[in-house]
Amino acid sequence: MSDSYNKWGWIVLITTVSFSVVWILYFMIVQVPVDLGEETNIPPVIIGSVDISQVEEYWVSGELMVQKGAEVYATYCALCHGTAGRGDGVAGRGLKPPPRDFFEGDWKYGGGSIDLFKVITEGSEGTSMASFAHIPKLERWALVHFVRSLTKNPVPDDPVQTKEFATNAK
Repeated sequence: MSDSYNKWGWIVLITTVSFSVVWILYFMIVQVPVDLGEETNIPPVIIGSVDISQVEEYWVSGELMVQKGAEVYATYCALCHGTAGRGDGVAGRGLKPPPRDFFEGDWKYGGGSIDLFKVITEGSEGTSMASFAHIPKLERWALVHFVRSLTKNPVPDDPVQTKEFATNAK
């Protein structure tokens, strides 16, 4: 009885291994093409395409600074604050308190350029907003201008005070 049991076990094992080898070889040799409908002619994404190095008055909002701010925002902020700045980003869904909705404004520390620059640089205590002091100063100012472009109620800036702060900020 034990001889017949071993015989059938070997037959099943050899059949299974043989079938597996034939199956693998079939797919390695035949290589059935599968069309997933993917786009193959996608243009490359250019990161850092806006050059703001020649902007002299970076504390003053302008089209170039807002465009650069949009690039910086997409890189560092959109994940939590959402692509439109409504505080509805994928990573921000579980945060308490939730990320700031830039459209509504409702600023915790004030919505002026200086206030936003400080929050971007230092973070916001008691929230998940971390410091982004590692971002170059010009890019943080570009980010300030972009965030201010999103809000429906921008806080007016004092140009003299903003210039003085900007030229001394790190």
